[in-house]
Amino acid sequence: MKLTELEAKIYNSLLDNYEGAEVNGWALVYLDNARPSNINARQFAAILSSLQQKGLYQSRGDNFFGDVFIRAAA
Repeated sequence: MKLTELEAKIYNSLLDNYEGAEVNGWALVYLDNARPSNINARQFAAILSSLQQKGLYQSRGDNFFGDVFIRAAA
């Protein structure tokens, strides 16, 4: 799957900041920890939406937590 430069940057940040154990290939991430300081909140939200469409991110329905796809489920 092809990611833009910004998508790859945010996806890697999500992977670097997930918390706890993965469940079926997904792990919880606190979004404030994953947003790079040089990316504003609107840009971050737009990139998360794009990653969600690509199946790499799932919203938890709030602005604080989400799930990042870290590996294919066994």
